[in-house]
Order: sequence, then C-alpha cells, then structure tokens
Amino acid sequence: MSVFTRAQASEERSSLPPEQPQSPTKQRQTTLEKALSVLCSLDTTTSLRGNVRFSLTVENLVQVAMTDGLYPDQITTLLTVIGSRNPKLSQNVRSKLVKCLIPSHKVPQTAIVKIIYMITANAVSGPTNLHSLLLRWVLLVFDHLDGYEKLHRLYGLIFMFIDSMRLLPHACQLLFLLTRKEDVRLFRVQKLLDLVRMQGPEPCIMGLLMVYKVYCPHLVTIRLTYGTKAFFKNQDVVWRETIQTVISQGRRDEGQEEIGADVKRAVKRRQTAQRRMVKRQKLVTPDVHAAMQELEEEADVSENFHPVQPRVPYVQIDTFTSFLENIDNIEYPSQVSAVLQDSQLQLLMMCDPDPVVMARLSLWIQHVFAFGFKKTDEESQQNEDLLKMLLKFSQHVQDLPVLEAFLFNYLPTWDGQKYASVIFCLISCLGPNSLKFKETNSEILHSMLRLFYSSDVYFKASLVSSLTNLLHNWATKFLKLEKLTSTAVADLSTSSSKGEGQTSNVSERSEREYEMEDLKQQVMYLIKCLDTTLVLGLRMEGDHQLLQQVAKQFMETVSVLFTKYSLPVNSFPTNVFYRLLLSDCPATLAAVCGSINQFRTSITALRESAHHSAFQAHQYTLCDTVASFPSMGTGLSEDAAARVEGASRKLGLDVFNSVLLDLMGMLWQGRMFTQRKRLLSAMTTDFTLPKHIEPNLYQRALTIFQGPAFLGLAYKFLTEAQGTEKKSHPSQIEKFKETYLQFLDREGFPQFRELVDTNIKSRKTASVDADESVRE
Repeated sequence: MSVFTRAQASEERSSLPPEQPQSPTKQRQTTLEKALSVLCSLDTTTSLRGNVRFSLTVENLVQVAMTDGLYPDQITTLLTVIGSRNPKLSQNVRSKLVKCLIPSHKVPQTAIVKIIYMITANAVSGPTNLHSLLLRWVLLVFDHLDGYEKLHRLYGLIFMFIDSMRLLPHACQLLFLLTRKEDVRLFRVQKLLDLVRMQGPEPCIMGLLMVYKVYCPHLVTIRLTYGTKAFFKNQDVVWRETIQTVISQGRRDEGQEEIGADVKRAVKRRQTAQRRMVKRQKLVTPDVHAAMQELEEEADVSENFHPVQPRVPYVQIDTFTSFLENIDNIEYPSQVSAVLQDSQLQLLMMCDPDPVVMARLSLWIQHVFAFGFKKTDEESQQNEDLLKMLLKFSQHVQDLPVLEAFLFNYLPTWDGQKYASVIFCLISCLGPNSLKFKETNSEILHSMLRLFYSSDVYFKASLVSSLTNLLHNWATKFLKLEKLTSTAVADLSTSSSKGEGQTSNVSERSEREYEMEDLKQQVMYLIKCLDTTLVLGLRMEGDHQLLQQVAKQFMETVSVLFTKYSLPVNSFPTNVFYRLLLSDCPATLAAVCGSINQFRTSITALRESAHHSAFQAHQYTLCDTVASFPSMGTGLSEDAAARVEGASRKLGLDVFNSVLLDLMGMLWQGRMFTQRKRLLSAMTTDFTLPKHIEPNLYQRALTIFQGPAFLGLAYKFLTEAQGTEKKSHPSQIEKFKETYLQFLDREGFPQFRELVDTNIKSRKTASVDADESVRE
C-alpha cells in the first residue's frame, strides 16, 4: 500500500460516484465500518507516519465511537487490532484506540477473555501501560457485560496479575467484584498477606482481603475493619461518564425502534429500561443474574445431576407462589447489588437475612459511596440517587455500619439544606450505639447539634422529628428483642422439662438481655438529649408553634414506651413539660394533659408488672431527665446498683407527683408557686417570690378559664351562655367549671376532662389524691 498525500486523498474522494442519501446514524455506521476495515487491512509493510488516510480513519473512528458507541462485534474487531503484533502501531495509537472502546449496548465476554489472554501472553516481557489501560476498561464496563461465568473461569489467571505493581490495584478491584465463596483459598490468602508484609496495608489489597474474610473468616487472621476510606481509587471519571451517556442513549434508541414489535415484549423491555435508566446516572445497579445461568444455557444438564434439594436461581422464580415455595432454597444473584432494585429479594433478606450477603452488600455500598458521592452542585442528582439507595437499604437492615460511616464523614461539612429530607430519614435509621452519648467527642451528635443551634426553626423541627422517629425505631427494636427473649424462655423451659441441653439457649438469652439493657440505656440518653435540646430551641425561636408541635410528638412517644413497646422505662421530660405548660396555645396544653394522663397510666402498669417473670432480668426504670436521671456507672456491685436504682425510682416518682400537682394547681385549682412540704417541687425547688411581688400575684391567672391560652374559648363560652348584651369576665366561669369542661370537650379538647376525672373527681384534695394515686 502506498503512502497517500492530502491531495491524493482529496482526488480519490472526488472520483467516487455519488451515494444515495442516508440517515445520519447510518452514515456514521458506514464510516465506522470503513474505518474498521482499514484498520484490519493494515500490514507490517505499511508506514503510518504521515499517512493521512490512517489519521482520518482514526479520527472518524473516535468521533463515531464517542457519539454512537460500538456494537459487540465491532468491539471484538477493534480489540483484535489493538492486540495485533504489528510493530507499526505505536503504544500511543493503541491507547487511543482503547479509549474508543465505548459500548452502545452489552459487552461480550469474549472481548474480556481476549484482553486477559493479551495480558497473559506478555507475561515474560511484563505488563505495559497498555495492559493497565485495558484492565481499567474492563472495570468500567464490568456492569455492562452480557455474563460473568466465562470471566469467572479465569479467576486464577487474574489473580496472577497481583504480582505486577502496575496491574495490582486494577486486578484487586476486578477480583473484588468476581469473588465467590469457592474462590477463597488458603494459598491466595497467604499470597495477599505476604504482599501486605512487603508493601504495607495497601487499600486495594485490604479490600480484597475484606471480601475473603466475609466468606471465610477463619482463613484471614488479621484484623480488618470497614473504615471510612475507599479501597479503590476513582479513576477515568470522564471515560466512565462517556460510557454511561452512550449506553443510556443506546437504550433509549432501542426502546423507540421496538415500538412496532410485539406489545407484551415491548412493554416488558420498556419497564426494564425504566429501572435502569436514571438521568445522568453514573451508578449502575446490575440486573438480577444467576451464577449458573450461562451453564444452563450452554449445556443440557439433567435433573438427576442436581442434589435432592438444589439451590434455585432467583432468575427462575417467576411468580410469588414459587417464591414462597422455594424461599429456603433460593440462590442469590451472583452480583448481590441487584438486590437494591428487586423488592422480592429485599423481602427475602428481611425474612431470612444472610450475614455473608449483608456484608457483601455493605462493602459494595461503601465502595460506591467512596467514589460516587461528590460534594459538587453538578452531581446533585447522582448524589440524591445514591442517598435514596442507601435509605432504601437502611430501612430494611438495621445497624448498618456503612450508614454510620457515611454520616460520620458527611455531617461535619453538611450545610443543612442539600438533600435534607433524605438525610433526616437516614438519621432516623441509625443504630443504638451510633450517637455515643457517653463520649464527649461524638462526631455525629456534635454535628447535628451544631446545625441545630445555627439553623432556622424549620431545620430545628425537622431534626427533632427525625430524632423522635429514631426513638420510635429503637423502641420497636426493643419490642422485637423482648418477643425473642420470651420465646427463648419458653423454649428453655420446654427443653429443661425434656432433659435436653440448655447451654446454648442460656448463652443466647444472656447475650440478648445484655443487648436489651444497653438499648434501654441508649433510649434514656436520647430522651434526655432531646429534652434539653428542645427547650433551648423553644427559647431561641420564641416558642414557635412548629417546635411546639414536634415537642408534643416527642412527649407522646415517650409516654407510651412501656404500654406500646414493652420498654420498661418511664423517663419524664421535665424541661419540655414546664416549657409547654406556659404555652399560649390551648391545643398544646391539651396535648400536655393527654401526655400526663398517659404517663400516669404507664407508671401504674409498669409498677404492676414489676414482679412479673419477664422483668426479672431487666428491672424497670422510673426517673425524670433532671433530678432523678440515673447514673449509668458500671463500677458498682449488684447490691449497690440495686440500692441506687431503688433510690432513683423513688425520686422519679416524687418528681412526677410534683409535676402532677403543679399541673392541677395551675390549670384547675388556681394555686401557683405553692410551697409543699410533703413533695419536692420539680419546677422551683429553692425558689421564693420577692415580698413586693407576692401580694400582687394573682393565683388564678393561668387556669383553664382565665389563662392567656383560654381567653378565646372563655369568651365564646360566655357569649353562648349569656349573649353579647351583658358584660362578661372569665372569672364568671369559676362557678360553672363542670359545664365549661363539657364545652371544652365539645370544642375538641377532651384531655382536660380526662385529667380532672382521673385525678380530682374521685378524691377530696389534689395533693393527697395525686400522691396516693401513684404511690404504693
């Protein structure tokens, strides 16, 4: 072949006959086919330096590949050119051709096998930068392969690449994605440990060891943690974006071309495409794919070859009935991250959680967040999709280490506005030991409080509501543990009656009881933290109605911890109660009265159940968040701890009695700031009014008919009772308080009547009644 000049190339193009007009897409495909034909026809005698035809061919190939991508057969052809032994093709040209490997649809496994062969064939001379580039391309298109079984058969060859420093990080990442339980062998673990001793704890090696430890913890002897850093670096960002854009465009074009095909098939493909395609999506969640899928397609395996109870690949489950029938024998997909887009697989993980699958999925999510979550405005849609994915997984799996690690890194730099709704939902999914109340350097708690004190009222209300939901989730977890403990006790009594072994059951029961005790302490710390934080927020925002609403929700949740969740804790939020008691909103005061009634019911039920067998292991706690909050020290003996606990309960009971008397005296009896000798005052223990104020203090200023919160209701009651002609004053209602209670009941505030009926109607005086209604 002769060397063309630009003039000769121009004359050749002008001498060609005119072609029929084609669509732009077909024209580009024709140009691409011609370019590949020219590249395949190159021989060792062709000089490429100054060859205009070759330069134009490469330019056309790059332009079309970056726009429309390459079909599977075109990718295989171009890889053949890249791997050819033509000495005229320089490393720069081959690298440029590798950059053109942009798939338009799926990537064939044969192309990946060809790359592995190319790298292995040059084992003597050593890998080059071109081989490293090819391996990086394999990682970029890994989620777009048409299968994984052929590639997995080369696991041993890929493992040999870790001997090369140039290929080590990419080989470890590829092995990280391909590893199955049968791939974990002692000689491979020893090889990786030798590399750690020689090169230090490289992140890529530690990531692969982490997967090995998940499958076979007895083989990996060193201590590994999830950590907060990425195992693998985020390389080739622009290249990755180009591949994702071209593939997404190809799927949209494919969906449009199949409109006239079979209706059912077209609808099914469009639904599948909708699950895959997300605007500007850079995270690709793979399709559900069974490990034995390709083997079953290539070979006719008889039924006798399988064991008696074979594992059923999930791709063969087509109905919910078959899902239920085979729920104990379902094989998870080879890429476990496919669980994130399938609701039935999520249901399977909830019903029968597999620790190995959970750990694999946690590692995958951690890896994705390490290189996919970027704190830039351009990546907002992708970041939101990642957060929603994490939230969806966290709602099904509690105490997820990945969630705590992400919030630990992200909250210190969060502005409180971006992705606020998703972040608040993630906070409500934290585990009991995530906030670290006992430590002064709790990063997550410190970051949330810093934003709370520096943000507006809407952020404050959202954060308090999120932490209240967190309290609900912890209480729900305690209820589940309590049911499991009750079941274990029943099984233990059954096994003891039959004379069977009890060691494992006793050990499991003791571990669960320890977890329940720790969870109870964390709940109490969270209640105290919210009690203090809410009062400070109400003072900063002038008792904003939105904060009062979330405060009412918080009190309602705390008041039913025992009656609804069987959590033997009654920790009264004293600060919030007295702050809301001075509110100018009748709905807030009604909610406070309702919560007090519920607290009284919970205390009575808690003390009646104290002698039940279910409470022998974890005794109940009765306290408030100020005067009688128990110290959680572990240095006391059992007798000393029991005495401290008993004193705390007695003090907590006195505080609640004082609270009840303060409430009744203020709203019903008109006795404010009354000193009581029998019970301490939870509001003003050492407070005395100045002498010049005490004679002028109107004791009935905050009752349910003269208080600022009730003036509108009092005026309406007087207007309905005596019309508008007569002069009226709220003090006139004092003689008709029973009728006024019926009026409040009609207006939607039945809590006041319930409070009076429970604590006043059946007894003579408020102090004696409140004391004996709660005391033993």
